[in-house]
Amino acid sequence: MSGFWISEIRAYPNHGAPSTITLTQGLNLIAGPSNSGKTRVARTIDFVMGGELVPFTDDSDYCTAEIDLVTTEGEIITLRRNIGVDYVVSPHPGTEGKVYSVKRDEKDPETDLNSFLVSLLDLKPSRKVIKNSSWESQSLTWRSLYHLLYVPESYIDRLDSTILRKGGDKDYVTRTAELSTLLVLAQDENFDDIEAQESDKDRRIRQRSVKQFITRQVEAARKKETELREVEEQYRGRDIEAELATLNAEFDQLRRDQIELNATGRTITIKIKEIDENVAAFAVDKYQLQELISHLEADLQRLEFLAEASVDPDTLNINMCGYCKQPVDASMNHPSQEQIDVQRTRLEEQLAGARSNLAELDYTMLELTQQRADLVLKHAELQNRIAHTITPRQEQLTREVRTLKEVAGIQARLEQLQETILALTDLGPQADEKREPYKPAEFFNADFIYSMNTTIRRILHEIGFPSADAAVFDEATLDVTIDGYRKDTKEGKGFAALLNTVVMVAFHEYLDQRSPHAPHFLIIDSPLKNFDDSQLTAPDSMRQKLLDYIARTSTNRQVILCENLNLLSGVDLDALPNTTTIRFSKDPYQGRYGYLDGVYEPGEHPHE
Repeated sequence: MSGFWISEIRAYPNHGAPSTITLTQGLNLIAGPSNSGKTRVARTIDFVMGGELVPFTDDSDYCTAEIDLVTTEGEIITLRRNIGVDYVVSPHPGTEGKVYSVKRDEKDPETDLNSFLVSLLDLKPSRKVIKNSSWESQSLTWRSLYHLLYVPESYIDRLDSTILRKGGDKDYVTRTAELSTLLVLAQDENFDDIEAQESDKDRRIRQRSVKQFITRQVEAARKKETELREVEEQYRGRDIEAELATLNAEFDQLRRDQIELNATGRTITIKIKEIDENVAAFAVDKYQLQELISHLEADLQRLEFLAEASVDPDTLNINMCGYCKQPVDASMNHPSQEQIDVQRTRLEEQLAGARSNLAELDYTMLELTQQRADLVLKHAELQNRIAHTITPRQEQLTREVRTLKEVAGIQARLEQLQETILALTDLGPQADEKREPYKPAEFFNADFIYSMNTTIRRILHEIGFPSADAAVFDEATLDVTIDGYRKDTKEGKGFAALLNTVVMVAFHEYLDQRSPHAPHFLIIDSPLKNFDDSQLTAPDSMRQKLLDYIARTSTNRQVILCENLNLLSGVDLDALPNTTTIRFSKDPYQGRYGYLDGVYEPGEHPHE
């Protein structure tokens, strides 16, 4: 299987302990104010994977970047790169580790970082892509496809396709190679056997290759048609729309239950804290009562001694006070029996009151302790219900809904496949007639375009996008349009980042379901950039729904989102399922200041 995820990111200073970011599978949300280091987290990953941009400034004293990769087989691989070098080290315990060159070396792929990273996607380092209309090929590289895994902040709100690298649509040669790379990743197209067609001598070779390619396409389309008809037969006679409505209703109820349980859990936590505070205060009261009782008991002992002495001091031969151990003056006036009785009554009443108060306090503390134990048990039961009942059922419903939606669109997909087969069959004889230039856009199958279109609309519907029904994935531009216009025309530039995010999420859903080279890994920096500039009446709701969708559908992949806290205002981050949230406060006295320990904005250092 292909793919990987990142479990830990470390940045090392010249001296001292590293700054560490711990991640998980699913959604990882890195949130913080501007200039708190969110983007540098993503750049650290990019830098270790061969990127040119250094993630640390010269004055930060940080010099080394390190990441831990976890493969689909569970193997943990550490990659480390120092600033100013063109190689990456993969250390192993007890050894010097393996060294990979950032610069490509096709003669020695064992020492080539590109070859290693490409292999993570179950691709051979020798895999080829077509680079121009003459069918000339070049090697597929990690950097040529990494933009499909990492969308930086500078690209997220672009007005052209996010799937294509910026500027690629203006450079036909570059775009041809890009589209070929996309075909390999999305459809596992194999261009290795297709040779360049630079002369008439090679024409027959080219024709044979094209015919073979067309034959493979027809066979693949017919195989897919057979699979779809089998699925269609399984669901024949069932009311798909009614089943979808039932599943969606159950999912909505589970969502409400989860929100209610989370709210109850927060209430219980507050009550437990209140009980702990009360018990601590009562403990102080108990100690003071115990001290009072000891003093009263001592006063009574002294009073009894005086009472005995007043009966017959000579008979008792008292020379020393039995209470204070001081000599007794025989000439001293002893209190009368009446005085002693009055004092004894008063002390005994005070002692009885203090003991009664102590007993009541012990009972109250015992009750509070029991209440706390009951609350802790209830809180554990709530969490257990969420983890073992609600969340698994939500995941199951998500799979069932996805399956039913795919079934609902089978007929349309079958019609498209039949058209594709017919068109490809017609192309066979044409390969013998003339030499056609390579046009990568013609190789995208109908399934890819249809799936992207369907998934994008579904996501937009789920997050409450106002023009969801007008959204189309344009096969010419490989970008979403609204009513035939580019994405900023109808809804404004504030929606560009959101729509680009949706396109990337939809693309990775397609890879997870269809491609043998799915990375199961995606980074997006500032997916909500400029979203507050929109005129939507309830942008917070759309933000919540978008993040919730990504969290729910990322069970089998790792998604890292870096976002400004200002754009997360109104979003209940604690309600997001399957989510790890890392918050930067940019406050030296509260929480984690930023990504790099010891690096502060001027004037914000805690010792200044």
